[in-house]
Order: sequence, then C-alpha cells, then structure tokens
Amino acid sequence: MHKFKLILIVAVSIFVGFSIGQYEEETHTLELELSEALPTWIPFRKEPKHCLEPSEGELALLDNMALSLEILNQEEIFHSSLGIGIQKFLSSGIYRSVGSEHSIVCTPPGYFKRIAEAIAASNSMKAYIVKYQLTLAGRMKEPSDEIVEEIAKVAFSEQPHANRGEWPEDLDLRPLARTVLASYGQSSQRYSLQAFNEISARDSLGTGAAQIAAASGHIGALDSVAELMEQILEQNSSKEIIEHKERQRLYELAYALYFSKEKAEPYLSPLRELMRRKVASRSSFGSLGLYPKQMCHIMKQVTGNIDKAFAYCFDKDYPFPQ
Repeated sequence: MHKFKLILIVAVSIFVGFSIGQYEEETHTLELELSEALPTWIPFRKEPKHCLEPSEGELALLDNMALSLEILNQEEIFHSSLGIGIQKFLSSGIYRSVGSEHSIVCTPPGYFKRIAEAIAASNSMKAYIVKYQLTLAGRMKEPSDEIVEEIAKVAFSEQPHANRGEWPEDLDLRPLARTVLASYGQSSQRYSLQAFNEISARDSLGTGAAQIAAASGHIGALDSVAELMEQILEQNSSKEIIEHKERQRLYELAYALYFSKEKAEPYLSPLRELMRRKVASRSSFGSLGLYPKQMCHIMKQVTGNIDKAFAYCFDKDYPFPQ
C-alpha cells in the first residue's frame, strides 16, 4: 500500500512538473502584444466625477467584500477563489441600471484605501499581477508603499509581463502598469527620473513613461509630452484621418496631461489641435473618421471646463471612436 502511494506521488509530481515546464515554455515563446498605456478604470464616456450614491444594499455589499478580504487574511487563506472574485468585481466597479443606461456607483470615502491595505496584507499582488489587478490598483487613490513597489516592478520589468492565465493572455502588461503608476502622482516620484529617461512616442512603453514623469512632476516632462504630440500631429498634417496607431500614441500622451492636472494647462495647444482633427475608429464598417471624444474629459480635468468650440463633447449622440 505504501509502495502504491509512493508511485502515485511520484507520478503526480512528474505530471505537475511537466505541466509547469510546458506552461513556462509556452509563455516564454508566446509573442506578446504591448498593452495600451490607457487607464482602464476611468469612465470617460460619462462625466468621470459623476456617480450614483450607493443604496443600503450596495453599501452592505461593498462592506462585506472588504470584510471578506480582511477575514481571509486573518485566517491566512491566501489566493483563494473568493479573494480573486472580489478583486475582479471591484476592478470593474459596481454599476446600476437606470433606464437604458448603466451608471457607476460611488464608493465610500477611504474605501479603496481599505481594499489596498487588505490586498497588501495578503501579498496577493506579490505572486503574479494580471490585468484585473492593475485595473483595481488604478482605483486606489492612496495605495500602500508595497502596492506601489509591486506595480513599479511590472512597469519597469526588463522582460515582458504576460497577462498569465487571463484573457487576453498574450498581452504585455508593462504599459498598463506604467499608467497605473502615473495615476499615483507624487507617490511614484522615486521612479520619475527612470521614466523621464525612457520617454518616447515609439510605443506605449515610451508614452507610459511620459505619463509617470509628468505626473510625478519631473522638470521638462510636460515639455517633452507637448513636443511629441506636436511631432505626431505634424507627421499626420496631410492626412484627413489620423490612423489608429498614431491616435493611440496621442491619446496616451494626452493622459500625461490628465495626470498632471492644472500643471498641464500651459501645454494644451497640441491637445486642442488633436481635438480639431478626426481619428480612425475601428468598426464593422472599416476605418471611420470621428472626432476624438475621449479627449473631452482630459480637457475638463486640466482646465475645469471644455472649450465650446468642441461641440461634439456636449452631444450625447455623437459616438466615441472605437
């Protein structure tokens, strides 16, 4: 009987070892596509600062989720399906149906600070960070030092960081991690110089670096952002529609202005120029030219209002480029 158990253990060990080795080999050879350096947690399609007051039931739900994370830590139950489910739920936020629309529900003051502390205590972000965790981390206005450090490890990893075990798996998450780090403003200051040295418009890694440098207040970062936006716009001056790749680099650079808030106001000239141009939109009908409505809330964030010249910003029926 003992011999049979030993054989079974050895067989299982060989199988598990083979499976892990095979997975590591597949991950190593998997061609990864850079994620976009765009914040996945900002509801740009509506007024970002507008949310619905939570009902008693929604408040109870939010409290129970936070309490569940804390109890899992107390009982030393880490990386459980319950903890994963809570993190995934909170990463997308609570939405309530009002008529034909879905509106996001406000969270109580300090709620995501409580969540950040619970996640830091569980070390769940030290195992392996994936996309939904980065989106959740972006919602944390007061992240713990541990979480900032873990996000930075992904953001500045020399090797690609796949969205392992999640869909889409072939996504290199480093640019998204850079956007999350930029959203922390001065809390990301220790990475400011490194980010400044990596600013470029070649890809989303370079534009993500621009966001961190600008948001953390590095001298010259906003000048670099404005200059790169102007260069892309100039290179596309003869085109009626700015193509998708260039559109994305412009969007990502514009978020460096967003995270810099009022400090970016003297640098809005290229943003205004972008908002006067049409950009490519992916759709079932091919590439359509539309005004970049996603930029409206960026102007609102920096200046407190939107120029009336951009009438499409106020038109609820005008579509967002896809």
